[in-house]
This record gives sequence, C-alpha cells and structure tokens, in this order.
Amino acid sequence: MSMKRLLVLSAFFFADETVAADRPNIVIILADDLGYGDVKCLNPDGKIIWYDLQTPKSQVFWLGGVELATGKKIRYKLQKKEWSVHFNVAPDGKLFAGDGGGPASVAAPDNGQWIYLFTPKDGEFKAEKLVNLAKHNYRLEPNVTFTPDGKWLVFRSNMFGPTQIFAVEVQKPRLI
Repeated sequence: MSMKRLLVLSAFFFADETVAADRPNIVIILADDLGYGDVKCLNPDGKIIWYDLQTPKSQVFWLGGVELATGKKIRYKLQKKEWSVHFNVAPDGKLFAGDGGGPASVAAPDNGQWIYLFTPKDGEFKAEKLVNLAKHNYRLEPNVTFTPDGKWLVFRSNMFGPTQIFAVEVQKPRLI
C-alpha cells in the first residue's frame, strides 16, 4: 500500500484501560480510491467524510463520501467544468458548495472559476453558478464555507486586487 493511500495516520501509545478512558478516540482510515485533493470536508454531523474522487485521474469527477459508522460509500458525479478545489456541506447536509479551480488545476482547462452551489440528485450534482471568479488568482484558495444558518456562502477572493471576504446568498429572494 502506498503512502498516498493512507488518509489518516495517528500514532498513540498503548496503556492499560484506566488510562485509555481519558484519551480521545482516534480513527484511522485507509482508503484505496482517494482522489487528487484528498479529504475535502467533514459532514456537519461528523458522520461522513467527503473527498475528491477521479476515476481515472483527471477524467471522471466525483465528490465521494464514506459514512464512518458503516463504511458505506457515497458518490456524486459532477461535470469536469464544475470540479472544485474545495467543497463544503450545508449545516443541514442537503446542499454542497465548491470554489472552482484555477487555470493550472487538475481539471484545467475545462474547469470553471466559479463559486458553485450543488444540489445532489440521483447520484449527481446539479450545479448553480453563484459568483464568477474568472479574475481571481487561485494561489489564494477561496475556501468556500456555509454560514451556521446555511443562508450564505462565505469565501475569500482577490478578484478586485487585495484579499477580501465575500458572502453570497444561497437562496434567492422570491418575488411575490
């Protein structure tokens, strides 16, 4: 097994049971299909780890997940042009966000430079483009994140020069 396939390696010392109860739980995960960017995010409830999966590398793109309690694999296919360097999950676990990828990323030249909102449906992501990052320099990673109420996506960008923090509303206001 190569070192690239080892996701988490934690070293700890064995002791008797009285000392072991005071130590934190440690999880070691071995993954044989881990993708280019490795772990992307943890589900808000802490039950699923999400990671970039490419089968084969740079050709078919997925956001893969593993339920920690059961080992069940979850996969959402996405278009190469919608691949993102980072993904994040909404607090309710129903929506995902991505921050696109720069012109030198693994999905280049076809990938989009956008803040995306993804809705899982039938094993695929349905993407909505929220913010155009064509002028963003991806040496600064946007690191898109949902707010705790799930109503906004917050990210950083240098698309107007200096690094600034931006927020975009997840749900568009409905006209009455």
